[in-house]
Amino acid sequence: MWWSVYRQMPDNCELFNVGQIHRFLSNILEAQRNRTVHQSVYSRKKMRLLIVTPGYTDIIDVVQAIQMHPDSEVQSAFVIGAIATCIDPQCSTMEHRLFFPKLLDQCSQGLVSNVVFTSLTSEQRHPLLMHLQKLIRVANPNVGFILAEKGAVTRNADVEMILAETSFSEPSMLRARYLMFPGWWNGKFRSGSVFPQMTQICIRFNRPLEKARFVTKCKALKITLKSFPFDGNIYHVRAQLKFSDSEKKFEIYHNTQTSTFSMVSLQDSPSPPPLQGDGKTNGRKLDSFVVFIGCMLKEETMKDWLRQCASQKLQKKPLKTLDTLTKQEIKNVHIKRHLELPPPGWFYNGNQFVNFFGEKSDYHPLMDTFIEEYLSEVNKEIEKYNREIEKQECVDLFEP
Repeated sequence: MWWSVYRQMPDNCELFNVGQIHRFLSNILEAQRNRTVHQSVYSRKKMRLLIVTPGYTDIIDVVQAIQMHPDSEVQSAFVIGAIATCIDPQCSTMEHRLFFPKLLDQCSQGLVSNVVFTSLTSEQRHPLLMHLQKLIRVANPNVGFILAEKGAVTRNADVEMILAETSFSEPSMLRARYLMFPGWWNGKFRSGSVFPQMTQICIRFNRPLEKARFVTKCKALKITLKSFPFDGNIYHVRAQLKFSDSEKKFEIYHNTQTSTFSMVSLQDSPSPPPLQGDGKTNGRKLDSFVVFIGCMLKEETMKDWLRQCASQKLQKKPLKTLDTLTKQEIKNVHIKRHLELPPPGWFYNGNQFVNFFGEKSDYHPLMDTFIEEYLSEVNKEIEKYNREIEKQECVDLFEP
């Protein structure tokens, strides 16, 4: 048996593409035919496909795309065995008990045989997990629940359920499909729209980011989440990029609601497939990208967010004046120079400065002069620093 996997490229922000999956199925069948020409009957292997759909895709759309392939030979060559939905209960709701779009649709009766829960499974009867299971059971009474903490499916029975070859074709499933999705058998069923509207934006660039800034900005996304209508909320970030402190390229996934941040060096992991596009903009090859997934996101806002993760031009320092000196700075000047020779008529008694008229002072009689000299010295250093800042080029993250 050999496997082939169809999934969205990391930099692809398109919705489910029917034409793309049609081409994939045709290419797989052609490759299978070419392979079997050179194999004996006994050595031919069974073919299995794993189709991973984008986040907010309605499952019935995928089913219709497979069932209604324009090539009748491809139609007859592929049969849906089983459909499983993976859910992380910790990031299943947008606010209170409002689910993310399409969550219950992706557990529909007549389509989905199993729901795999990837968190909260280690705790006995967690309230959120129990609530979610109860609602899904109402939507799909016959669905099987699989507990897979962090995505690890460990029981053989669960693996067999996921890889079942006839689950989708069982009479009860077929009956439910005909009742709930009229017209699905000839591709006429129309799934509902996504609400609230979810946006995926891919930003490409070619300069390294500052790791500390990027991680901090990702971690801070959780406190920026707003209530309905959720405009501007960023729920997921995925990226392939470089940081200024390393030559390596990293693959990054961040979930805002769970504050889960994962970063893996692409050099240390299996080579990723080619990206969706040629990675070029206006003839320039852009090696890095960040995909933002959220509600009603705007490209320019996301670019500004990324600019704050890049190396920032240092700000000029203002010149110091007597009014801006701190008490500590004045004290430091006094400590440094209080033992210098006082002017005629003054002497230091070890505690205070005293003149011949009996006047006393805690500070050196020439303290004003010392302060002026200190300001002159410090401002020379500030001016030198500011001149160096002026020489630095400020290059935008998205400039060539």
